[in-house]
Amino acid sequence: MIKFGCSLLRFLFPLFFLSACSILSSPTKNVVPDFKLTERGKMLINKKWKEVKVEVFSCEENDQVKNITGQFIKTDLDDIIVFSSGGTYSFDEGETKARTNNAQIFESGYWQLTEEADSLLLITETSTTNYFVEELSPEKLVLNLPIADEDYYYTLTYRTKSSLMHYQAEFTQNIDSLICQYIAENDIPSVAVGVVYRDSVLYGKRIVNGKEDRSLISDNEKSIYNIASVAKPFVATAIMILEQQDSINIKDPVVKYLPYFTVDSKSGNQITIEHLLTHTSGLPSVSSPDDYDYEDVDLTDDALENHIESLASLKLNAKPGKKYGYSNVGFEVLGEVIAKVAQMPFEEYMNINLFQPLGMTKTSYLISDFKEDEIAQPHTGSPYKRTKRFPYNRQFSPSGNLFTSIKDMNNWMMFNLNDGRYQDFEPLSDSTYALLTTPRVDTKEDGFVGLGWFTKSLSNGRMVFHDGLDLGYSSLTVLFTEPKIGILILSNHQETNCNELLNKIAKSIKY
Repeated sequence: MIKFGCSLLRFLFPLFFLSACSILSSPTKNVVPDFKLTERGKMLINKKWKEVKVEVFSCEENDQVKNITGQFIKTDLDDIIVFSSGGTYSFDEGETKARTNNAQIFESGYWQLTEEADSLLLITETSTTNYFVEELSPEKLVLNLPIADEDYYYTLTYRTKSSLMHYQAEFTQNIDSLICQYIAENDIPSVAVGVVYRDSVLYGKRIVNGKEDRSLISDNEKSIYNIASVAKPFVATAIMILEQQDSINIKDPVVKYLPYFTVDSKSGNQITIEHLLTHTSGLPSVSSPDDYDYEDVDLTDDALENHIESLASLKLNAKPGKKYGYSNVGFEVLGEVIAKVAQMPFEEYMNINLFQPLGMTKTSYLISDFKEDEIAQPHTGSPYKRTKRFPYNRQFSPSGNLFTSIKDMNNWMMFNLNDGRYQDFEPLSDSTYALLTTPRVDTKEDGFVGLGWFTKSLSNGRMVFHDGLDLGYSSLTVLFTEPKIGILILSNHQETNCNELLNKIAKSIKY
């Protein structure tokens, strides 16, 4: 909730910060009015109202209303407010900001709802705030708060915890049905879908096409997928952890860490780690046209180092830093940088420093960490059939050969929706994490690229995303910065239209 003190608006632009503080705080002691519990007011009492949405609107001269939430740095609020039948209220910051299992009480005072239920007063000893009530029902509360001397106002949406639980059950049933219909109509062997909101999982399930017995079933055993390039943001995050520890500097040339990285003698030594992260190194997408046929694979512990050493004859498509060009090779080089700087195998570093702290117990770059019947086998074609070869080569692990489950990836999405925090795991400062999703280079097709992530501006916040495609697999992760919602699609069919399915799921999400 937008509250009384200046500290409550610390995420907003200074213009709003100053104008709001000028009216929401008062140095004088307030007089508390006699409390009267109205019939409409009874809807509020003795419930935990949890904030589910915050928006900012402007009123333009022609009386049109414009959503300007996306102009704000963030509205990372997760408040809970409780109204008592005796006219008092208490209010905490919620688990997201408190960063503990027990939310922290931030404020208490008195409340009063007008007889017409069009205005809600929250009163402390030194301040009074008048919220305009846009909607009030037993399960939903929508408040408007104007900003003094400006044509702006906040809209804050709250729901009771019980209604959220009911919504989640209904949402799960709807998504089950939607996925079943989609994979049947499109002849897809299976799809795993995850949906998270802030630090809560709304959905996490794998649905299998059971066409042998003419039914669609949910199967939780064969739950491991190759997520292909959706894994690239993991590598970027690991690089930024090393950056924060002063183990590397992304402005440094790659040869500082890998002296044997000798591509293109003319300008290869100018390639920086940042160039690799933003796909502006000039390196081609793949080192050889048949890389992803998986006919000649290297499964040894030295596979990645041997691969990077073999790139000496590779020619650049452009001078470093001059042009965007998506490159799997660049992320394979980043994996080798991680291994050499950390002085341990790439796969081991990722497990110790990301997967374990995130509770991702079913995630690994090593196929040997899984039983064969745990893995959703790759398919292609229609009618779908198993691929002849399995997409796994330790030379290419950092660019996409990561195997994981929908449960683990939900943890990953919550980590990113909360700006690099998951439970007690917080490996990056706010400023360092922000570098990952800050737009840097215009791709001309897929929005802007940050460090490992792609991003597009929306009317309400931004969309941060990455897709993936490998032999027999396809995947897509999308994070909406406002509201804090993440959606993940994994499929063991190469031709699955993950964008289409994700859009169907996104349209099913309501507040």
